[in-house]
Amino acid sequence: QEEEQEQQRQQQQQQQWPELTVGAKASPRDFHVGAGSEGEIIIFGSEGDGEGGGDDGGGDDGGGLNIFGLITPRLFLAGGANVMGCMAFGVVQPMLSLYLSRSPEAWDGGDIGWAQFCVTLGYMLGIWPAHSVMARIRAEGVCALGTLLSGLLLVRVGTVQGKWEMFAVLFGFGLAQSAALVPTLEAMKLAAPSTGPLAAEGAVRLFNMFQDAGQVVAPVAGGVLMRSFGFDLAAETLGAVSVLYALVMLVYLASVRPIRRDQSAAHFTFTGYDRID
Repeated sequence: QEEEQEQQRQQQQQQQWPELTVGAKASPRDFHVGAGSEGEIIIFGSEGDGEGGGDDGGGDDGGGLNIFGLITPRLFLAGGANVMGCMAFGVVQPMLSLYLSRSPEAWDGGDIGWAQFCVTLGYMLGIWPAHSVMARIRAEGVCALGTLLSGLLLVRVGTVQGKWEMFAVLFGFGLAQSAALVPTLEAMKLAAPSTGPLAAEGAVRLFNMFQDAGQVVAPVAGGVLMRSFGFDLAAETLGAVSVLYALVMLVYLASVRPIRRDQSAAHFTFTGYDRID
């Protein structure tokens, strides 16, 4: 009976940690120790050919780790906030300039330049506070709040009339965008189901994929919306979608426990044995 229980326990471990190649020769960098989403210690490694070739393993990222296996609802929501932020920039930066150049209120090239400067200045000044805030509260919560404020201000951009009011709204929009975008990478790393060198690399790759998707879709979506409905309605529509997305994200985050991990465990690398039996 004890032998049967031991076999069942080993089968459960193999199902929980499929990345671990038991009985293969391992180089020091093949196996890593990380922390799970609930703080438990997880050993994972590269799928090699039995000779310890971790970097030659057959995974999606060349290191035996399937990056799409890292996608969880939390990670997807953080990546979606990245996409929404990129789309907001895609509307405000190129499309707003075209809209203002055709505005009856005589926006010349200098005024349009100052308008875009307000966005950039707000974003730059918001980077440090965004880092400071996400060090004290959940990074994904900062993303959600930033997306919410960005959406509200994007709706306002579509209704502003005066130049100075537009400058102020765009400056606030830049600040909100920094809160929405700066913490997304950290939020995606924390939302991955395991931590460690391979999982962190996978989260970075997923972050780049979400960001690239947003940057590709943003100008096309902005152009189609502006051509179909005009800039005012396009900005209000995208702003409303951003607000709705942020509310969904906040409701979901309120329903799950905060992620707490031992950061020292997340960076510990197993370097012990030439062979694991």
